[in-house]
Amino acid sequence: MSTATVNIHELAEILDVSHSTILKGRKKGQHALYVKGFKIGDADNSPLRWFVDDVHEFLESKRTPTKSDQSDMYLA
Repeated sequence: MSTATVNIHELAEILDVSHSTILKGRKKGQHALYVKGFKIGDADNSPLRWFVDDVHEFLESKRTPTKSDQSDMYLA
């Protein structure tokens, strides 16, 4: 597992959402990726970070198979 991380602004850009959407989803605890954020430090204003691997895993879980992916299944 990689230790590379992204901050809330980078995550918002990757997902094409606002950082306030991430914060709201995190507060509600209803989003699989948003709740994986962690703070580096104990202060209230410590920055939130997400592991890049978690972001990639989330995006892969949302991927829908394309026609070429489906035809590849029959070739295997």
